[in-house]
Amino acid sequence: NKLLNKTKQNNLAEKLYILNKISLILNKKQKISEHEKNEIKIKILNWKTRGFEKYFTSEAFVLFGKLIKNTAFESSGFYLSCPGKFFCKDVVLDFIKSKQFDKAANMSIYMKEQKENKKTAEDLKLVVKTTRLVKDYGNCYFSFKELQQFFPKSIDKDSLINGAVCSEKNGYLEDALKLYEELKKIDNSLKIDAKILALKYKIHPQNNLLENLLNIVKKNSNNKDVLNSAFFILNGSGKMKDLNYMLQQKYVLASTYKEKLEIIDDYLNNGMSAKAVEIVKKEKNNKVFQQKLLHIYYYNLLFNIKDKLLNNIVPSKQDLELKNIVTLLFDKQFKKVKKIMGTKNEEFYRCNPPF
Repeated sequence: NKLLNKTKQNNLAEKLYILNKISLILNKKQKISEHEKNEIKIKILNWKTRGFEKYFTSEAFVLFGKLIKNTAFESSGFYLSCPGKFFCKDVVLDFIKSKQFDKAANMSIYMKEQKENKKTAEDLKLVVKTTRLVKDYGNCYFSFKELQQFFPKSIDKDSLINGAVCSEKNGYLEDALKLYEELKKIDNSLKIDAKILALKYKIHPQNNLLENLLNIVKKNSNNKDVLNSAFFILNGSGKMKDLNYMLQQKYVLASTYKEKLEIIDDYLNNGMSAKAVEIVKKEKNNKVFQQKLLHIYYYNLLFNIKDKLLNNIVPSKQDLELKNIVTLLFDKQFKKVKKIMGTKNEEFYRCNPPF
């Protein structure tokens, strides 16, 4: 205390006391009242605004954030002194646990950039992990390439998976294939076999590769990973029979509305609008699916379709704007077509309403 009291301008004695107190509370060796929490909160906020000392202040913010389960305090503590503190990686992992993936990715990238040429394998692995979670496949891929170049011995199974996915998503299929083949040495699973076949077919299309993959699918139609690998090569191929089978199986296994809506979009993107409408109509009592059905009708310019499901649904602003624009154009063109072809012309009637 005598020593610490000589540095009163930095409140070091008080900071160490509070850090110790919060640690004991977190370890359930002490209890704390709401009044005490508020007192600590006021003190550490004052430290941030009035003091120059950041080493202990940042740790206080992180610990207090954990105590009151407030990630905003953890974030403040992180940016006060990271990189360089022992808790930096733990804060990023806390944000991943709370599914705040964007903030976790920003933190990991920030640490990597701050360290410049002093970054470690752990720094790069954290960037690869978090950027994949937010689908920032560019940062993920190039950080993995750095990991390969400078720390090849530190690449573990998780890093291989993340690197393979990000390579594939970025279109580096040969890189992805090499990584999955490397992964197969430590994970000889059906999922990896299906992915390798799919990538080989994408790089060099051969019927026997497709047949092998479809055979795996038929024997394992309840395996999401196998279905996704098959869909990866069938998407946009025009092979409607196989596509329809894959999407049907995927829809059966879908556990969330988000997954189901993505599959409906896959039907639409592959020209199977009628099938998409058929599926959406079955979800009669779900407003999200009703809105999706309305959007399909609007998007395909089928404004005059009367459907009981749609009576009480308000179209989205985007759909209404589309309707107004297309209706205006349709009215003008309709008059021109009518004038040129005449109302009794067979071709005219064939052109309306799909026109």
